[in-house]
Amino acid sequence: MANKKPGTGNTNLCVQYIHCCSTVSENSAEFIRKMTIKHFEKLSNNYIELLEKGIDFNVIIKVGKSTNIKESKAHSAILKCRSFYFQNKLKDSLKDVNSIMKIDLESHISIQQFEIIIKYIYEGSVSLENFDNQFIFDLILVTDEFLLEDRRTTKMVQQHFSKTSKHYF
Repeated sequence: MANKKPGTGNTNLCVQYIHCCSTVSENSAEFIRKMTIKHFEKLSNNYIELLEKGIDFNVIIKVGKSTNIKESKAHSAILKCRSFYFQNKLKDSLKDVNSIMKIDLESHISIQQFEIIIKYIYEGSVSLENFDNQFIFDLILVTDEFLLEDRRTTKMVQQHFSKTSKHYF
């Protein structure tokens, strides 16, 4: 061996190792990101299943007018975490003999509007593609009343509405 300085022969090996580690790190980060997304999708689906099946509910919410009334089964913990409106309503609600709290919503909130809002509370997303502009405009006003924890719903509805119907503004 010719007079090599100690460690100079390993330079290429070190560069390869660093490149390998950064690739593994990038792959790991992507894997973790995908797993996180899958976790939240599953969690969201689990919440919707709780809502749709009424599993372990402790709140009944009445919505609608006179003969057209719908009762929805919900969960106080989820409602309180996601909506200041429900947090306040449930604070004052009395439980019946089965430990169920009942909430009667204001009569100006339609069943269809409530279904969109409650689904957003549980699932975290909302689709407005199949609704007309007047319905979306009315939904903006109603969603604001629910004082949703993250306030994104009102903004999402407003953004969708402004994109699809500029003449209202």
